[in-house]
Amino acid sequence: MSELCSKPDQDLFTYTSGRYLYNERLRRAERHVHFDVPALKDIAADCVGRRSVTRMEKLAEGGFSRVFLLTMNDGFEVIAKLPYSLTVPKHFTTESEVATLDFLSSKGVPVPRVYAWSSEDGNAVGSEYVIMEKAPGQPLESRWFSLTQKERVRLVTSFVEIERKMFSFALGSYGSLYYKGRLPSHLQADLYGPETLDESGDASRFCIGPATDYMFWRGKRAQLDLNRGPWSDQHEYLRSVGRREIEWTRKFGKAQANDFPHNTVLKGEISPKIYLDLLDKYLSVAPYLLPRDRGNPLNRSTLRHSGFEKPSLPEDYDSLSPEEKIQADELHRQRMLFYLYMIFNAKDNKPHLDALRHPILMPCQHLVDRAGRQWSGNTITLKGALVRVVNNWDQLSQGTSCPVHFDADDEEEFLHTEEQWFTATTLLEHWRSVLDDLGQDGWVRNESYEEVVEMNRRLKREWLDEAEDDEDLLCVEKYWPFQDHEELD
Repeated sequence: MSELCSKPDQDLFTYTSGRYLYNERLRRAERHVHFDVPALKDIAADCVGRRSVTRMEKLAEGGFSRVFLLTMNDGFEVIAKLPYSLTVPKHFTTESEVATLDFLSSKGVPVPRVYAWSSEDGNAVGSEYVIMEKAPGQPLESRWFSLTQKERVRLVTSFVEIERKMFSFALGSYGSLYYKGRLPSHLQADLYGPETLDESGDASRFCIGPATDYMFWRGKRAQLDLNRGPWSDQHEYLRSVGRREIEWTRKFGKAQANDFPHNTVLKGEISPKIYLDLLDKYLSVAPYLLPRDRGNPLNRSTLRHSGFEKPSLPEDYDSLSPEEKIQADELHRQRMLFYLYMIFNAKDNKPHLDALRHPILMPCQHLVDRAGRQWSGNTITLKGALVRVVNNWDQLSQGTSCPVHFDADDEEEFLHTEEQWFTATTLLEHWRSVLDDLGQDGWVRNESYEEVVEMNRRLKREWLDEAEDDEDLLCVEKYWPFQDHEELD
């Protein structure tokens, strides 16, 4: 590995796609990937029958992996993907990704072909990797405004057709997909249910195994004895989400204060016992959040939706500034794409549309999402999600009385507090927009980093100057949301 530390390769190992306003050392360490560059090049060239790699460049840096573009001696190009050190579960993530791509390809879904891969880091490269075909075409964002209406329709119908195919896979369990011969038998569930005819022999090659969902493996969760799947029952999956967070909170949760400005709503250090009580309530309602029938559209993968009306540009579009028109165009593009997507779902994939339009879908999704969040001192969002499901119980109950009850006075007081919480969240999001659309993890563009650091300093100073007493000063100084802080995993 003589080239591991050579200067030209350092950018290949380190994160360079942005900066972090806070906890930057940790974020960059999580995304550092040390590997043997010549070994990766040799494997890439060999797996596609070329003599050598003549060029290697960093193509993208996502949330969990770094992507490289490798050009061969004859100009042929491939993609190499290496996971960050933060990516978990180790081994399973790569195994499942490769098996899933293979399965989808066998069903006619257009996915990149995998040329070579390794799910172990003890190889010549020194890292897990996947070397795959470079997908042809151009990024949609670079072409959208120049597409004709017919081309846009063709684009959306292709999305719907892919989803229609995926809806037709009657998988037997919930979890992630693996090669049957590469997963220990005690972690396997059959690919299809007993009622599904397996004409292609898929079940002899593939199986369902543990979920590769990051939250089941994140930090100290990897040490816990959790049910990570596969799950034969959809309700057991929902319960596993809650039990996972209960287990982590009992072992590692501690009293926490919220960041400013939310610490002006929930004051002081909040006991995790309150959160555990809410998670217990979640477990009580979890068996009712999805229908019992496995074939019901709500028990299949769905996307959120927020309406079914044809979008239009703002009435005052002509009077907008050039910058505002760009924003309006982009929002209209996104809404029009979704509108067309819904129209063709109604025509070609009605079970999916039925799930998308179910009136209780959003409250149930929101509750499961909130129950799956790590304890942070915030009791408001989970309780709010519970309140809304309880208040819509008649659409879920199937004749069963609700196992959770909130006192009327308590609910009224809570809704008032929740409104204050929403106001604080709106203020926080405004600050993020002022700070060049600061990411949830503190990410900021390289070119605006120094300016954002200065804006953040001034913003904090303004609020410190507004403090009326020592308690106000402490709320801001110690708990300013955009500064280095301890993280619990």
